[in-house]
Amino acid sequence: MRRLGLFLLLAGISGLAFAQGYEGVFQGEIVKAKSAKQGWLYVLSKNGYLRQVDVHKAQVEYDEDYPARKRRKRPEDSLRPAAVIRVTAHQGQDGEWHASHVLIISPRQRSHGSGTEGLKSSVLNVSGADVSASK
Repeated sequence: MRRLGLFLLLAGISGLAFAQGYEGVFQGEIVKAKSAKQGWLYVLSKNGYLRQVDVHKAQVEYDEDYPARKRRKRPEDSLRPAAVIRVTAHQGQDGEWHASHVLIISPRQRSHGSGTEGLKSSVLNVSGADVSASK
């Protein structure tokens, strides 16, 4: 009887953890997308994976190595295409990533384009929406 109770307790706790979604940390370059909604970013990783991220409620700050002369009064204003960021987020039941923290690592990775040269003209995000990369 004790084993059954312990099993049910552990199953209930693990079920609650999975109901909250997955927590993740990923890094990449912000890319411009035609269908980007305000408060949402598209982050392209080095391996070519594109994630749509809700940054409405995220704490945004600069990395300590970010050039002081390029910092803006509000770090959120530096979330522009080609900026390299590290995102801590959870994936909700809707499949979307919701950021709790965004660290701006560098202002621009490339001196030309927006970092989308290697992308196909159209990429599908997790929710299946068409995200067309533009230069």
